[in-house]
Amino acid sequence: MNKITNKQGGYRICANKRFVMVHLNDVLTELKIWEGNRMIDQKRVEEIVEMYRKEAYEMIPGIIYIVRNLDNDFEIYDGMHRFQAARAYKCQKPSFNPYVKFYILDDFSLVNIDFQNINKSVPVSEIYINNGNNGIRRICEDVVKYLNLHYPDFKKPSAKCRKPHYNQDKFMDDLSNILKPSDNSEKVINALKFVNEQIKNDPQIIDISDISDIPPKCIANNFWLFMDPQWAFKISKRLTDSPPDLINF
Repeated sequence: MNKITNKQGGYRICANKRFVMVHLNDVLTELKIWEGNRMIDQKRVEEIVEMYRKEAYEMIPGIIYIVRNLDNDFEIYDGMHRFQAARAYKCQKPSFNPYVKFYILDDFSLVNIDFQNINKSVPVSEIYINNGNNGIRRICEDVVKYLNLHYPDFKKPSAKCRKPHYNQDKFMDDLSNILKPSDNSEKVINALKFVNEQIKNDPQIIDISDISDIPPKCIANNFWLFMDPQWAFKISKRLTDSPPDLINF
């Protein structure tokens, strides 16, 4: 990334960390997303695109954190939604070319520690920082993609959202805690479907005699999972109880 490395080192804050500022055009196609990061929340990206559209930004808000990898390329490990939104809006409005402030970490071995420090106010699941959990992480991401595809109206940005909604990061954290390396995406999604119907037909949770107490979106989408705070326990039980030959995706 010549436009960054040619900035004469930028403003160095310590041996392995420095700041630089360049135009979006100069780095548009050269940055990758660090593989240890959370999966992209496309809805959040779209919301930021709308923010860029409404305001004449001359500089991307905040700082984009990047690390130099072992191939001497740069990867984003914090700020990916703001940068992805800038890319997306650039496609809609080619003249969009604000400044971008980068925090550069030159030592790739420190990226996990720095990532956790940045995100201390929002606890990061072990699936993002423990390489031994890559299989479980992929399952969680596949299940989230399934939910986002079929039930997008149930996802909320707040970690304390109310039923029948879910927060993506918290859901992945809760789900990862009940999975085993021997599980797979198809089996977990089928268990989720089974538990969804189980909750729907449980009169102690869903009282069909009082329809006024049932969120209309649950009825419209036939999705009830997060009406029950015990959803994770029930999925775990289904994964344990159901034999593999009964799983159909």
